[in-house]
Amino acid sequence: MNFKTFSAKLAFCLSMFLIIWGCSKSPLAPNRATVMNISIPMTNELRAALLGSNFNSLFYCVSGAGGVSLMEGTTGSFSAPASTGSINLSVTVPPGAQVLSLQLNSFGLQIVQAGPPVTVETPLAVGAIALDSINKGSTNENPVVEMGSVTRTCYWTNEANTTYAYGSRYGFATDALAQGTVAVGTGGPVTAYDIAFDCPLGPFYMQDGSGNSVNATSYVGPIAYLGTGRLVDYDSVPPDSNFYIYSTQAKAASGAPVSTLELNDVYCVKLNSMAGHAWVQITDPGTMGTTGPSFRFRVNSKLPYYAYDETLADSGNACNASW
Repeated sequence: MNFKTFSAKLAFCLSMFLIIWGCSKSPLAPNRATVMNISIPMTNELRAALLGSNFNSLFYCVSGAGGVSLMEGTTGSFSAPASTGSINLSVTVPPGAQVLSLQLNSFGLQIVQAGPPVTVETPLAVGAIALDSINKGSTNENPVVEMGSVTRTCYWTNEANTTYAYGSRYGFATDALAQGTVAVGTGGPVTAYDIAFDCPLGPFYMQDGSGNSVNATSYVGPIAYLGTGRLVDYDSVPPDSNFYIYSTQAKAASGAPVSTLELNDVYCVKLNSMAGHAWVQITDPGTMGTTGPSFRFRVNSKLPYYAYDETLADSGNACNASW
């Protein structure tokens, strides 16, 4: 085992179509097989995510039109790479592929009171790349996928560190968390906030926190429910028809049996505090009167999937360590 890099050779003898982006940003079908030798550089952000993690695994997901998963798998466990070099993966993708998403995890066994130890995978970082940027000439391309941490305070909001146990609102651009739900000023909506958490009946739910839904009957809302599970399985922006003012509406529309927040719920949020979208995974649904919900996330201001991007708070070194 090489402790500086790892290489997992995955081969699926499947054909592939050439992807071409049209004006609508919708990829068209490619016409030949492509082997991808993916390199994940050991950036400062990724090194920080790996600190204290002895063993790791890498989940990958290839999605097609509409964000539908076409292929997924995992490699590992492997020892954490050194501070230099890269993580490498070779994979042949299936037909109709549009986006490749990656999720780096810490890997370990957790002892529980009843039953044998269970394997625990904790997300450390995620990244994604459009496959049209790879399939340009030869049959063996070497894309570089930069991954962004979901453990740093910039991209993980831990409400257990606050006293906002009956409602809060959050703005992704500036890492702004405040007590109370919808923010409306004397001039209308407050642009600093995107989502809010409320719990009038007990369990928390997510709602529009910008104030745009107040007295705006045509406003459809910023929240789409993507599913429950790994963040890597939900890498793209869904259709506009999937967005609602309340997460309860979004979950009910999807047929989910529980409409309030649950552990590992994944949402896509249209942002008010900055351009683009956020992909949000609930890490703790919260308990009314005790603590508000906690969540990890990544944003992208331009692309319809969570390729590496930074918030204003991150680029300005202004993330709040209080949450």
